[in-house]
Amino acid sequence: LASLFFGGWDIPFWSGDDIRLLPNGRIEGAEPALWKTILTGLIFAYMWVRWTLPRFRYDQLMALGWKFVLPGTLAYVGVMGVAMVVFRLQGIPDGLPFGLALAAVNGVMLAVLIWVIDRGRIVTGASYRARLRARAARVPPARVAG
Repeated sequence: LASLFFGGWDIPFWSGDDIRLLPNGRIEGAEPALWKTILTGLIFAYMWVRWTLPRFRYDQLMALGWKFVLPGTLAYVGVMGVAMVVFRLQGIPDGLPFGLALAAVNGVMLAVLIWVIDRGRIVTGASYRARLRARAARVPPARVAG
């Protein structure tokens, strides 16, 4: 796959990817072999994730996108825009300090997403959810007083 679809050993936007045999017997230009190894690893990771995770039905995927991903993305863009304006007003210089400040905001938003908003509904494994369903099935329903 790496040879057929990703250009194989040809490193994009770089002209020094020719392998040459030097007179002393050494091989010059091992970068293409490293590049092809990286591409093969990426393909392996893609196939591993694709074959491991369960497939969503189309209606589930659309519901996830409209109810969670779109509002989350809009909130993310808004928070990052406000953070950038605030950091510029505070006088944080561009470059590494500005990037580190934005990375800190990203870390806080990730923690809020995982521990506050999600609460184990999306980011948990299927086995944990199955245990919760089994535990809920064993609890008898509450009686209605009447």
